[in-house]
Formats: sequence, structure tokens, C-alpha cells
Amino acid sequence: MTPCRGLLDPGCASPCLAAFDVLLYWSVMLNDSLQELFNPKIGTYKHQRGARYVWHWLYAFPYRFMWFVWKSLMSILDSALMLGISIVFPTFTLFHGTRFEGALHNIAQKGTWIVGGGNYAGTGIYFGIEKRVASHYADSNDKGIIVARVTPTFTRNLATLPKDQRHKVGKFDESLTRDIPRFWSTAEHWRDDDNGWWEYCLLQRKGRGTEVKSWRIRPVVLLRVTQGKDKPHRLWGGMSHYSYMPTAWFFGLLSWFIIGTLLGNN
Repeated sequence: MTPCRGLLDPGCASPCLAAFDVLLYWSVMLNDSLQELFNPKIGTYKHQRGARYVWHWLYAFPYRFMWFVWKSLMSILDSALMLGISIVFPTFTLFHGTRFEGALHNIAQKGTWIVGGGNYAGTGIYFGIEKRVASHYADSNDKGIIVARVTPTFTRNLATLPKDQRHKVGKFDESLTRDIPRFWSTAEHWRDDDNGWWEYCLLQRKGRGTEVKSWRIRPVVLLRVTQGKDKPHRLWGGMSHYSYMPTAWFFGLLSWFIIGTLLGNN
């Protein structure tokens, strides 16, 4: 078994996967929820000052506490579903770069991804196996990086495509995605120009601009890059819950059923 070199190591073995999916994700969600409980920023709080702020803080505390309990329970459910899927299905820690204000907030708070127009290795949602890949694609003036657990399912290395299709890689040709049989859900590509890195595209055949919610993508930490350093950043209101998606429940429960069956047969 390959030793784990840290929580962001994509080659981590099962014990580290458990630590990443459950402990790190839940601690991030707990931190955001606690900050919203005691230092609220959403709603009217950001526009209030002085005595009015104190009165509103005290008056709304019971409601925020109930919201905190709900968020905590949902985060535990999220973690359980994520853990089961990570054990049964091959899952990687991947990085997605975007603009922190706006794009990253919309992805994390709504759980909705927007299919971009890059098409370098197919139409879809792009991830890098190294953080520098996400940093390269993030907005140069407001870099945001999403650290996510991604289950690529059936993956096709683009080097295995027929010659006439391989030549479309890097040409930003939208027909490349249509050429890849629907059995394949993810395109894997080694970019061998000046960059030299692996890219993974979760293929989306409905085309650019499509809004996507996928059980295969589970954001865990949001990083904001300032002065060349990236640090976890608070998201007001916390991230969207993974367990809000019916497909997440289906594959999560299926995973735990498989795990239970295998353990019961031993």
C-alpha cells in the first residue's frame, strides 16, 4: 500500500481518504456554520452597525442556532455519502481554478457548475491533478481554487482515440466531445506543451454554458490565492450540501450496500 503523503495527495490510500472526506470536509463546514452562528455575515447583518446590530444579533440567535443544527446534521449525512462513494468508486483529489468572487461562490453555494468554453480536451468541467493547474486557469486578478473529491467513473485517455480524432485535441473543436462514445464519462489528457500536466474533463455533451449538478464532484475546501499564497477561505452561508442531490443518495446508499455485503460475506 502506497503511503499517504498528506491530505492533498491524490494517491492516498483508504485511511487517508476517510480522513479527507469525513474529517476535513466536516471541519470546514463546521467552521463556516460556527462563524455564521456567532459572527453572521449573510442577510441584513452586513448593513447594520452599533445597537441595531446587537439587538438583531440577539433576537435572531435562536433561528441561527436552529440553522446551525440543521447544517451540522446535513454535513454529517454529506460525509457519510461521500465516504461510501470514495471507498467503492475510484476517487481522486483534484483542483479546479476559477474567479473567487462570483464564479467560485456560485459553484460552492449552489452546487452548480457551468460548462466553460475551453474545449481543449473536450466540452465539460476541467480539473487538474496538481494545484498549479488550477492556479493557471484561475482568474489572474482574483484567483480561487476549489479542492474537490472527484469520481471520474469511466475514463478515456485521449491518446487512445483514432488518429483523426486525436488531432482535434488542442484545436478547441467542440465536435471532439461528440466523437467520444457515450460510454466514456471523463477524458484524460496529458498536456505536453510548456505546461506539462494532466487534465481531466468531466464530459458534458449538452454543450457550453450548461448548468450541471453532479454526484461525481464533491467540493471540500475553497482556497483564495493572495500574494502568491493560498489559504482556506470562509464561505458565507457555507457550501451547498451534497446530500441535497437525489443521485448522491442513490450512489451513496448503493456504495454502503456494496460495502455491507462484502463485509457480511467475510
